[in-house]
Amino acid sequence: LDLPHEAPVLDVGGGASVLVDGLVAQGWSDVSVLDLSSTALAESATRTGPEAGVHWLHHDLLRWTPERAYGLWHDRAVLHCRVDDRDRQTYRQVLRRALRSGGAFVIGCFAADGPEQCSGLPVRRYDANDLEAFLGAGFTVQHQRREDADQDHLAALFGRQTRSQRADDNRIVPRKHKIDQQYLQKRRHRGGFGDVRKIADNM
Repeated sequence: LDLPHEAPVLDVGGGASVLVDGLVAQGWSDVSVLDLSSTALAESATRTGPEAGVHWLHHDLLRWTPERAYGLWHDRAVLHCRVDDRDRQTYRQVLRRALRSGGAFVIGCFAADGPEQCSGLPVRRYDANDLEAFLGAGFTVQHQRREDADQDHLAALFGRQTRSQRADDNRIVPRKHKIDQQYLQKRRHRGGFGDVRKIADNM
């Protein structure tokens, strides 16, 4: 990850996971863990100790309003448990509010050919293209791999474009469109309507 260790990290659904221990040990100094279970959060807080300086957020992710922007959002098995389209839309809205421009989204979920249920409950499976489409404009996949013994999980890293990168992309498209329109005008004056139709069809 091309992020400084001072970047704020959010682990959603982290609960009693030991990921936070590893992050603190590696020198990440601004780590937050969000979970619906106060018991799981208390277990992790006791294990890591107050000197770790972790922010423990007891919230339902889908009802949570972020109060700051994060440089890294980590999700292990939260999104794939959201099968309702309204819940998925809310998840995306919260993510886009909480993850800052230039930040990273790291996710672990069931792969497209993975199990259809987890603990008896239905899940939504993804490949990298599915996730990129779900995240929407400004997110691009940077790394992906299959993991676990049965290779039924997908781990993926997505980067969120900076504002300047998005602005550059937006400038490129209108310029191409403008050039094509100029060419079309010339062809119309010259009577080259066959070429005009081909270009228009491809625009």
